[in-house]
Amino acid sequence: MYSFILENAKTIFDKVPVYHIQLRQKASEYKSQEAFEIGFQTLQELGVDVPIVSDSRTLKKAFIQQMKKFKEFMKERKITDLFNLPEVKNQKIIEAIAIVTNLGDIAIAMKPEMLPLVSVLGTNLSLLYGNTKFSPISYVMMGVILNLFFKDYQAGYELGQVALKLNQLKFPSDLIYGKVLAFYGWNINHWIYHTNEDLEISKQGDEITMKNSDFVYASYFQIMFVKVAFYCAADLEEVSHYAKKCFEFGEKYKIPFTTSMAIPTYQTVLALQGETKKPTSFETDSYGEEEYIKKHKDYGQPMAYHYLRKFQLHYLFGEYGKCWNILPKVEKYFPNIPQHIAFSEFHFFNALTLLALFPILIEEDRKVSQPKLDRSFQYLKLWSEHCKPNFLHKLYLVEAEKAKIENKENEAIRFYNLSIESAIHYSYTQNAALANELAGMFFISKGVYPIASQYFQEAEYLYKTWGQRQKHRMLPKNQYSNVGSRRNVYKIWKREQNNLYIFTNH
Repeated sequence: MYSFILENAKTIFDKVPVYHIQLRQKASEYKSQEAFEIGFQTLQELGVDVPIVSDSRTLKKAFIQQMKKFKEFMKERKITDLFNLPEVKNQKIIEAIAIVTNLGDIAIAMKPEMLPLVSVLGTNLSLLYGNTKFSPISYVMMGVILNLFFKDYQAGYELGQVALKLNQLKFPSDLIYGKVLAFYGWNINHWIYHTNEDLEISKQGDEITMKNSDFVYASYFQIMFVKVAFYCAADLEEVSHYAKKCFEFGEKYKIPFTTSMAIPTYQTVLALQGETKKPTSFETDSYGEEEYIKKHKDYGQPMAYHYLRKFQLHYLFGEYGKCWNILPKVEKYFPNIPQHIAFSEFHFFNALTLLALFPILIEEDRKVSQPKLDRSFQYLKLWSEHCKPNFLHKLYLVEAEKAKIENKENEAIRFYNLSIESAIHYSYTQNAALANELAGMFFISKGVYPIASQYFQEAEYLYKTWGQRQKHRMLPKNQYSNVGSRRNVYKIWKREQNNLYIFTNH
């Protein structure tokens, strides 16, 4: 059918709508390489000088060349100036930017190695010729790239804001607004603001895209809600409910990606609630891990979430050796979700895992692990500078575990309590529970059992609040004498300013 229409098309403008449909179809079939071949061919027909990309080397070269152009264009401009660029009148350029943004959509979901190139390519077309109704998509994608490659989260946020403002005030389109909001919510907002805002973005985006019958992007927002709800400690029953809605949506609208992306988080919830065959297994009577892996092994994002959730489960249940074994697979796939909030989950649990294992690693493994630990620590530190609500409690907990293995008891206690207080303040219940649990283990290692008991009691309460039925059952029993609440213990420690006080008075 496509061949017949294209052969009988009189102009390139008759062909472009067909190319857009082909791109979406190839994406829905997980045929991203074919989609890019169609997209680049279309750009050439539209007169755009498209770089030849045949492998990773030529891809990197093309990206560097486009970035040089971007920097030259921006030399005398501020990011906010992009809002005032003139409107493009050349129809071929308008169609070209539309094709590039469509390719960017496919790249971020299925072919992330292409995202940097198409993002800067689309942005450069706008900087050279002016704005179109599709320019906001290029700008928000470029914001993702500034975050990813240059760690410039403020500039990335500003580009995202220009994209939203441009769409709302100069080129109003709910259809495009949904796309811009998806990129912004999945990849930018949480590096600056609390993830609760991501939940609101996902709700707003779902409503807008469903109103416009844009079911593919509606599915992205529904998946986003599940991922973010899990991240920010929504009740696990609620997370489970929304994951099931993703399954229903994917089946109804024939979008298998929706189901594939929701499954790892859903199975994790079941495991935490004690409804899988083993605490760290995804296996149930109706679900098999090996079947999922076999089906999705060539698709980066589903596999990234599968192995990330397994990694988290192994850590939460103290299976650090299994964390070590699965780490290479997590590292293989997590670059597919480089600016999702889950990217920070990896670095948080990666740091905690390596710190837990460090005392028993052989020298060769320590040398390999140290740069990885340092990188995760630096990420958490950088993110905490930009957004304390989402990341500071994580940084504090890593600091506590680091101080623990360095035998800096005073620092460890201080950071455990700072982590707990920050996590509670910003409603990260699950991480407050984890920080209490690790603090309890720290005091057990020092033989201070009554104080350990208080931390475990609070961890149990917080795990229950989160809806985590399996984990709190496995905490040490409250068999030690009551010496007062954790907060009172911390006040005593602060008042005395004596490292030995809580270790010698028990």
